Amino acid sequence: MVRVFGIRHHGPGSARHLLQALEQWQPDCLLLESPADAQSVIRHAADADLQPPVAILLYNPKNLTQASWLPFATFSPEWQALQYGLQQHIPTQLIDLPMSLAFVVQNQPAQRISLQWDDQELFPAHDPIAYIAQLAGFTDSERWWEVIFEHTQHQTDVFEAIIEMMSALRETLQRQESYLTLLRESYMRQGIRKAVDKGYERIAVVCGAWHAPVLHGWQHFKKSADNQLLKGISKLPTEATWTPWSYERLAFQSGYRAGVLSPAWYELLFQHRSEAPVVWMTKAAQLLRAARFEASTANVLEAVHLSETLASLRNLPLPGVEEMREAALAALCNGDQEPLQWIENELIVGNVIGHVPNRMAAALQQDLERCIKAVRLTKAYQSATSVVKQLDLRKEIQLEASILLHRLRLLDVPWGTLQPASLWQKGSFRESWTLHWQPAFGLALIEAGMWGNTVYEAAAHRVQQKALLATELPDIAGLIQEAMQAALPEAMNPLLQRLQDMIVHAPDILRLMQVLEPLVQMMRYSDLRQTDTMLLEKLAHELVPRICIGLPAACSGVGEDLATDLFQWIITTNHAIALLQDATHLQTWRHTLHQIIYAPAIYERLRGGCTRLLFDQKYISTDTVSVLLSYALSLSASPALAAQWIEGFLYSSGLAFIYNQQLWLILNEWLETLPAQDFEQILPILRRAFAPFTDRERASILQLADTAVAYTPLNQETPMHDMMNQLPALRLLLGIGENLKRN
Repeated sequence: MVRVFGIRHHGPGSARHLLQALEQWQPDCLLLESPADAQSVIRHAADADLQPPVAILLYNPKNLTQASWLPFATFSPEWQALQYGLQQHIPTQLIDLPMSLAFVVQNQPAQRISLQWDDQELFPAHDPIAYIAQLAGFTDSERWWEVIFEHTQHQTDVFEAIIEMMSALRETLQRQESYLTLLRESYMRQGIRKAVDKGYERIAVVCGAWHAPVLHGWQHFKKSADNQLLKGISKLPTEATWTPWSYERLAFQSGYRAGVLSPAWYELLFQHRSEAPVVWMTKAAQLLRAARFEASTANVLEAVHLSETLASLRNLPLPGVEEMREAALAALCNGDQEPLQWIENELIVGNVIGHVPNRMAAALQQDLERCIKAVRLTKAYQSATSVVKQLDLRKEIQLEASILLHRLRLLDVPWGTLQPASLWQKGSFRESWTLHWQPAFGLALIEAGMWGNTVYEAAAHRVQQKALLATELPDIAGLIQEAMQAALPEAMNPLLQRLQDMIVHAPDILRLMQVLEPLVQMMRYSDLRQTDTMLLEKLAHELVPRICIGLPAACSGVGEDLATDLFQWIITTNHAIALLQDATHLQTWRHTLHQIIYAPAIYERLRGGCTRLLFDQKYISTDTVSVLLSYALSLSASPALAAQWIEGFLYSSGLAFIYNQQLWLILNEWLETLPAQDFEQILPILRRAFAPFTDRERASILQLADTAVAYTPLNQETPMHDMMNQLPALRLLLGIGENLKRN
C-alpha cells in the first residue's frame, strides 16, 4: 500500500501533522521528494552533531557554477521525515529527479541554481493555490495556506483532504506543466514503482502538496510513458556534501519553493504551537530589557491578549506574524518602530546558523575549522550575524587570525572584510575586520580544494596562479601585498621576479607610481610577518628615479580627468618617498615637483598642488609661493585657471593661507577685484577647494576676514550675520549659512 503525504516545504504544521501520521501508520519504507543523488549523505542526518539549519550541497565537480542547495530546518517536514526514518531504521530513499539530470535540463551553466522544491512559478497569475485562496477571501496564497494548514491543529486525515483539493485544482485549472516538472514527477513515480517491486507493503511518500495527486495515482500512469519521457537525457557527474545554513539565508530565499519569511517564528510554532504567543512575547520582553527598554510582565500579558484578540477578530485559529508584530508594537514598543525592528530580526527571522561536524567536511574545510579554532574565531564563525573584530597584530594569536583572513581572501572566500584605514593610520598595528560567514562560502571552499588540502597550501598555489594571469603592474603589486599579509614566503620570490620583469618593460609612469606606494608600505610594515624585504627595497629604489625622470612629461598637456588621477598619485608618491627616508630620492623628487611647477602646458591644479607639496616641505619660501600665487591670479590669467591653481594648492587644508598673512592678502585682494560674472563662473571650483576645510579652519578664515574688513564701519563686536552681509563671497565659498555664530 502506498500513502502520499502532501506537505508545504518548511511548514511547521505540515511537519507536526506528518510526524503524527507516520507514527500512527508505521510505514516500512519512506520515500522523500529530494534529488536522488543526495542519497549518499542522508545517513549523516542521524548524527547528533549535525544541527539544522543545514543544507545538502549538490554540485558538478567539473563545473562548480552548477550547484544546488537543499536547505533543512528543524521545522522542515523533510527533516522530520528523515529523522523518523533513520531512528526507526526503515529504508529511506530520495526519489526526486537527480541534479545530474536537472543541470542538463535547466541548461544554465553560468548560474548557480537554488533548490526548486516545487517547480510552480511564484507569480500570482500562475500560482494554482492563489485560485482557491481567492475563493476563500485571501489575497495571498501563502497566508491562506498558513492559516488553514500550518496554524490549525488537524487530524492525520488532513493529508487525504490535501490530495482531494489538489486533484480538484489540477482538474479545474488544467495547468500546462513545465518540462522539468513533468520529468520530476515521472522520476518520482518510478521511485514508487521500485519500492513496490521490492515488496514493501506500507510505503510512505512525502512530497510537495502540488505533486501529491500524480504520485497518489501513480498506477494510472503508464510505466512505459514515464520511461520514454526520461529516456535519452545525458547525465553530469555530481557530488554531495553537508554545509551550514542560516535562518537569514532561509528567509532570503523566500517563497513556496525554497524558504520562509519567518523561520524563527516557524520554529516556535513547531515546538510550542499552543504557547507560541506567550513564549514569543516573553522573549521579546527579554530582548527589550537587555537593551534597557521598559517591558513589564503586565506589558507581556497585555501584548499576548491583544494578539489573541486580533486573531479572533480576523477569524484566525492562532495569532500569526502580523498579529504578533502589531501587538508588540502597541503594548511593548509604545509605537516605536526601532525596537520592533530589532525584535523582528531576532524572533521572526532569527539569528540562527546550523552546524556541520568537521568529520563530514572536505579536507580543506577541516583544516579551515582547525585554524579557526586555533586563532579563537569559532564564535564569529558560528554567528549568523556580522561580527566586528579588532586585531592587534603585535599579539601572536591575533596576528595569526589576520593571516588566516588574508589567506581566505586569496582563496575567494571573503569571510572577513578589512575596513580601510585612513592615510595617517596606515602601518598601525591594528586591523578592523567585519566577519560574516555565508553558506555559499562552502562551495567556494570546495572549489579552492583544487589548490591544496590546507588553507596555507591552497593560498600559496592560488596566489601564484593569479600572478600568471595578471597583466597589469598594480595587480601584481596587489598580489605581492596580499601574499605578504597572508604570510606566504615561498610565493614571494616568483611574484617579485614577475613584478621586476614587468617594471623593466613598463612605459606608463602612472602605473609605476601605483606600484611604488604598496611596495613602500610592504617594506615598512612587513616586520610583523617577518618577510624578507631585500628585493622589495631594490625594486622601490629602482622605481623612484624612473618616476622622477618621466613625471614632468607625463603631466604635460593632460586634460582634467587624467590630471585628477595624476594629482592623487603625486600625493601618494610624495608620501611613499618620504617613508623611504632616502635623502637622494627625496632631493630628486623635490626637483621633479619644481620642474612641474615651471613647465609649460601643465594643468593648473597640478601646478598648484606641487607648489603646496614643496611649500609644506619648506623647499620653497613664502616669498616664492607669493610670486607663484600672484602670477596664477594675475589679471592676464583666466579666472577659471586661477581657481584650479587654488584648488590644487588647498588640496589638504587651508592652513597655508591661515598662517601666512602675505598669501591671504594676495588671495583676498584677488577676490575683491574679481568681476561678479567671473566670480559666478569659478564659484563651483572654489567651493570644491574649500569643502574639505575643518570647522576650526573655517573659523580661522572668518577671523582673517574680520581683520581684512577692519577699515569698514564694522568692528570686533559686530554681529556675525551683519559682517557676513559685508562678505557674501566668503559666505558662498565656505558654505556658511546666515545663522552661523562666530566661534
